[in-house]
Amino acid sequence: MRWPIVALVLLCAVAVRAEPPSTQPAVPQAIAKRKPYSNGARQLAPNYIRPGWRLVDGMWAKPQAKFPLVDLVRLVEENGRHAIVAQPSARVEPMLKNWRTSLIEIAESDFAWKLSSAGRLWNDTHSAGTQHLQLIAVLDDASADQTYRLTKLEVTPTQQVVQAVIAEDNEPLSVIIVFGQDFTEATISKFNAKQPRVLMRSATARKLMVDHPIETRNYVVPALRLLNHGVNPLAPAAGDVYRAFTGLPVDDALSQTIVKLAPDLASREPSIRDRASRELASLSRRGVQAAMQLDATKLPLEAADRIAAFVQQNTLDERDAAALRADSGFLLDCLTDPDPNVKAAAGKLVSHRGSVAPD
Repeated sequence: MRWPIVALVLLCAVAVRAEPPSTQPAVPQAIAKRKPYSNGARQLAPNYIRPGWRLVDGMWAKPQAKFPLVDLVRLVEENGRHAIVAQPSARVEPMLKNWRTSLIEIAESDFAWKLSSAGRLWNDTHSAGTQHLQLIAVLDDASADQTYRLTKLEVTPTQQVVQAVIAEDNEPLSVIIVFGQDFTEATISKFNAKQPRVLMRSATARKLMVDHPIETRNYVVPALRLLNHGVNPLAPAAGDVYRAFTGLPVDDALSQTIVKLAPDLASREPSIRDRASRELASLSRRGVQAAMQLDATKLPLEAADRIAAFVQQNTLDERDAAALRADSGFLLDCLTDPDPNVKAAAGKLVSHRGSVAPD
């Protein structure tokens, strides 16, 4: 009786060790017998990976789809406070249901990404309590270089986290930005470091720029540009720029557009006033400049109030014009303003001072 018992024990042991069939590409035997590759050698190894497949947690997997970042999230600013909003497109939403974790690619990134709803069901009604979105870059074969790269995005109704990586002094440097309901925080540290190199916290991201101008410009802004189509989301607002630099050429067509809107802005019909206000709000930064140059005494009172509100909505820095021009960090930001007249005006002040280093 001993031999059947031994055989049964061995059979159970084999069954326990057996693994379910793999859906990953088979590794050629000639390569499977070799010593493990380094990350660089693995990427160069011939026939080691099928086209389009990625190394994920030590196994090969193929991303299910590729999306532009705008199909997943967007960076917004309301009342001077930044936040990341999850806005999955119709193609993305099925990947978020039933607690799934999907492997995708993002058009603006060379990483593969794990997409999930962070343990919560994605509700078709888009109620705030269910809008949890998590994107984590797969870094199995990744290495940091001199280019900023996003590595993590986490969105909840009350807090959002952005993580990026860049190589500095040949070592990877992590930048983590947290947008809370009443604070913005940034942590800059080397990987595996026990203590962060820099820890900054302010009421808003723009206040972070004022409180820590050098670190914010060097580390926070480049990371946020990746979420904002390459545009600096902390650039000075139009109302601040044109308050600092008066006497610049004004777009006459925009001035005339605002004057023509004035009767509707003062209309007795709420629907007409609201429509005109929406048209006013849609004007460009140069439209803000034109509104600032109008003589309010020649406008109907209601129209003047709405135009003043439009300018105020595009004003984020309460300092006076002289203080703005004295801030070398402000001038540095103006050197990248979309209006060439602003660039030229800021450039003259910079040349006069001989420096663009932030205060």
